[in-house]
Amino acid sequence: MILAMEPMSQELRRQGGGNGAGVAGVSWFSTVVPLKVTYQEWEWFQWHTRYDAQAIANAIAYAEGARIPILNASFESSQEYAPIKAQIENYQGLFVCAAGNGGGDLSNTSAWPAKWHLSNMIVVGASDSNDSPAQFSNYSSSLVDVFAPGTGIVSCYPTALASGGVATLAGTSQATPFVSGTAALLASQYPSLMNVPSLRASILGNVSSVSSLSSKCATGGRLNANWAISNPYHIHVYDRGYQYSTPVKHLVLCKCGAGTLETHVWDFGNTWWSGSYEYGYCAFCHHSFPLN
Repeated sequence: MILAMEPMSQELRRQGGGNGAGVAGVSWFSTVVPLKVTYQEWEWFQWHTRYDAQAIANAIAYAEGARIPILNASFESSQEYAPIKAQIENYQGLFVCAAGNGGGDLSNTSAWPAKWHLSNMIVVGASDSNDSPAQFSNYSSSLVDVFAPGTGIVSCYPTALASGGVATLAGTSQATPFVSGTAALLASQYPSLMNVPSLRASILGNVSSVSSLSSKCATGGRLNANWAISNPYHIHVYDRGYQYSTPVKHLVLCKCGAGTLETHVWDFGNTWWSGSYEYGYCAFCHHSFPLN
């Protein structure tokens, strides 16, 4: 199943949350749209859950058409499927996916979609209670972005299979929603963060560095939702065209926070144009600065 998430409204956030039962999630009042992409198949005297590749591609296309900004993809496939990759590339939101449970280096493992590691994706590995990589989790210093708790996770479960509708589970599928929920929480707290570069930077730029994860993922750390919310990044992309020049892309990174000095990074791309009197403006912190 793919979970499509939208940030909570201001009114719902003011109401607080928690009903005293079940599990308290990361972003309590986000709208969650379950998109079914599996079917059950009877084999060797038991039922098995199978993924329908075309259904996955259709679900991502649906999310794009519905303007749903965050997708949680807690699944992996041992086979590449080009239509799925094409739909992820076309998706304008943040695609958060599981690194897979093969227990090896993702670079040498057949685990898609994580192995594609596209620009709008965050690939999540599973850590244990000691902040070490879970034994089953895939890892990679280049293809896995961050780790999140993925063992002993109290989770909602069908009441027919678990007393009270709650079970303790493990897997990168359990780790991935922590990151998706943090993205939804960020977007609800800071509406200006409703773009992929800002959400990725805010999450991946605020991890808790852990020595045991230093070589296991690109950030070398575990998700820290508190830091992400307290110290968000705001990335603004400007596209301008000039006569006799190729379009110029200004990527301005503004790190806003109380008492924090803003950092500005820009990339003018491949162009002969080398000067500018334009000014960038951060709608969040109200700081303006020259793009030069």
